[in-house]
Amino acid sequence: MDSGSRIGAHVSTAGGLYFGVEKAQLIGASAIQIFGSSPRSWQRRNITDDEIQKFIQAKKANITGKVYIHACYLINFGSKNPDLVARSIKSLCDDLNLANSINAYGVVVHPGSLRDGTSLSDIAINIKKVLETVPGAKVIIENSAGGGSTIPRTMREIKDLINLIDNPRAEVCMDTAHLWGFGIDISTPKKVKDFEKELEHTLEDINVPIVHFNDSKVKLGSLLDRHENIGVGQIGLDGLRAIANLSFFKNTDFVLEVPGQERAGPDEENIMVLREILS
Repeated sequence: MDSGSRIGAHVSTAGGLYFGVEKAQLIGASAIQIFGSSPRSWQRRNITDDEIQKFIQAKKANITGKVYIHACYLINFGSKNPDLVARSIKSLCDDLNLANSINAYGVVVHPGSLRDGTSLSDIAINIKKVLETVPGAKVIIENSAGGGSTIPRTMREIKDLINLIDNPRAEVCMDTAHLWGFGIDISTPKKVKDFEKELEHTLEDINVPIVHFNDSKVKLGSLLDRHENIGVGQIGLDGLRAIANLSFFKNTDFVLEVPGQERAGPDEENIMVLREILS
């Protein structure tokens, strides 16, 4: 796969979905991730057919990589609260429908936590309901930094959850800052090589189409999710370079969720670093 089309960023769609394409063009990203709605609210704005068509046309003309949607942060498929579970199911279904309408590859989602005494099976059952309700786009499970009992944290938890969901449309997003936050050291080529062995052994049959490629502000094992610009955080450039060049990720998109130099999100400077890493 052409490495240029794998270079991506989470971009704002303020003013309309198609403005995300303009932002991607401005910073040099070829793959994009967007929110389908406010990530911290159950409320969704109305996206018109005209807005969808403008996005599709802009993407076709200007973006060579895939489009991903990131789901709402409020989702928790592991809750015992039936109202929260129902809202979570509806929210992810809405994003999958949007993904289908704009030809996005899939929806990245944090599946929730097990604080209510629930299990991976409970989370899997609810995600299965979503997949059965809305065909088409993928549901892409993101690894967690581990704070607040959020899951999945380990490669084994990821594999177990995907196996329980038991649907070919369930895939995985790996976030480097979350790996670090949970305590998986990826700061040196040697540590990354050790991690690669675990990836190949545990996730060998599971598709990982996207890596959230972020440095981290926090200490290893802090259980915190705090992103930093590439090469200036606690993980560092050597480890991130090694991650980006793993054969396991040879067909994976690398999508930045970094704060940027002006703290306004992914920017041209971070894209240039990622481009150099993948070149």
